[in-house]
Amino acid sequence: MKYLVLGSGRMGYAVAYDLLRSPKVTKVIITDIDEQRVKLLTAKLADSKIVPAVLDVNNQIEVAQLMDEIDVAISCVGYQYNYELAKIALSTHTHFVDLGGNEDVVKREFALDEVARDVGVTIIPDLGLAPGLVSMLAVSAAESLDEVYDIRLRVGVGGGGVDGGGSATTTADDNQRERERGRGKLHGWASAWMRACRASRAVSSATR
Repeated sequence: MKYLVLGSGRMGYAVAYDLLRSPKVTKVIITDIDEQRVKLLTAKLADSKIVPAVLDVNNQIEVAQLMDEIDVAISCVGYQYNYELAKIALSTHTHFVDLGGNEDVVKREFALDEVARDVGVTIIPDLGLAPGLVSMLAVSAAESLDEVYDIRLRVGVGGGGVDGGGSATTTADDNQRERERGRGKLHGWASAWMRACRASRAVSSATR
């Protein structure tokens, strides 16, 4: 399979690193608006599967051209770009994954579900840590059990964000707000993610 990684920061590096270790991945296009960053990442990973490219994700024509060459596009850029990138992916019939970061953007992406089904494209928004990784772990755990009565997902990260800015720390106020929303209930985004995780298996299993 052929992949496009949008963004060559820390997340882009981690995604490319894992992809390159799959024997079923034949090509990984690594992009960034910063040419120096693309060069550094390419040199660090040093793999013949890598195709470096300088790309501004605001240039929809160039994004579409690259998406047209691959099977799956993975957005590791800011969340503000993800909705438009998802629409481009639909136009090129390219499966699309992003790391999320904003609930309003994610809701807009979920609104593309009917179109995605019609064209046979899988779009998985907000595939970060939580929701994201924890949701897939929950699905895996649930399927190993005979019955599931309740699933509770919690995450807390101390200090700054991955790139040194912001914080993903779960606070007491956050926990209180969640209790007020309904303690013990599986919230809409979590159940939606469970469905998305199941739907994505045809894509993800091909890289194992």
